[in-house]
Amino acid sequence: MRDARTAHPNTWSTVAEEMAHILNAMSAHQSLFSASHPATGQLLLAPHLRLLIDVFFSHPICTCLDRDINGPVDFTGRLRAEVYNDFVDQFRAAMGSHKSLRHDLHNWTLGSRENDANVSAYVDDLFAQHLSLTVLHIRLFHSKERLNPLTASAADLHRELQTLRACRTQFFDRMRRKPALFTANPGYVWAIMPSLEGGYDLYLTLLFDTADLQRVLDDKAVEASQVGAALEDHADQIGRYWVTAATEGRGAYIRSDRNPWVYGRNGVHGQVCAGDAIRRARLKEMLGYLAMRRALVRLKDEPRGEYFGMRERKARASRRSIGGGEKAT
Repeated sequence: MRDARTAHPNTWSTVAEEMAHILNAMSAHQSLFSASHPATGQLLLAPHLRLLIDVFFSHPICTCLDRDINGPVDFTGRLRAEVYNDFVDQFRAAMGSHKSLRHDLHNWTLGSRENDANVSAYVDDLFAQHLSLTVLHIRLFHSKERLNPLTASAADLHRELQTLRACRTQFFDRMRRKPALFTANPGYVWAIMPSLEGGYDLYLTLLFDTADLQRVLDDKAVEASQVGAALEDHADQIGRYWVTAATEGRGAYIRSDRNPWVYGRNGVHGQVCAGDAIRRARLKEMLGYLAMRRALVRLKDEPRGEYFGMRERKARASRRSIGGGEKAT
């Protein structure tokens, strides 16, 4: 006799859809969470993610994820949908039994949430001053030689981070003194993040007044035509300036507009008008990723210091960025 039971996903719930995507990704990369994997002992996960992983890999759901939620999972005839719902029940029970979870999560994410609120206010402040902004995202490396953060010693990681921070400071100082490339007063948001590809990376978003940037580009075009040279793309000029001025030729860069995997398919690049509520919201979401990244995962034994910051909204009376930069905890 045909099983008449039928399950349907909660299509009205975006949270359910996002959770399904996360669980499928976890299932596809189970080796990353194995006790034998070098990342296991080096990464610190947020309390709720640690709990999610522990429950997920101790539950049958980790071996039976599939698009067909009405398919049977074993000889008992249980549907995948029943296994999924049982996992949700167990995860809820686990959250309820961890009385300190809310407190632990609050402490873990406090700095990141403050930075997220600050970056939202920062973007609003910039749009209050400018009719439109031109957005450039770029990922910067202080060296082409990549240090493996999962196998390197703590001392090596500290030196790696200190070197990147020194390059960042050098770059921002040079940037203030080179309006012919960066305009007179660009906004920017930055974050330093560890990478499984090796070492630490500097994620930088530059926020140019569109009219000011157009004048810079026009001047550059005139200069190039006068000497009969091809005009290099502005983003590549900035990337090359990082390599030469901040890293003495040792560094490298990735343009996020040409590498959508950095921020996803919905990334915001180029001009954003002050009145475009949709693109403004997406820009805030992208910059919120930089602010909230350390709320998800960190490396053990990370040294204290700034991992996130913005350009000062007022004149350079203080060197502190809005929110003071996130400190490692």
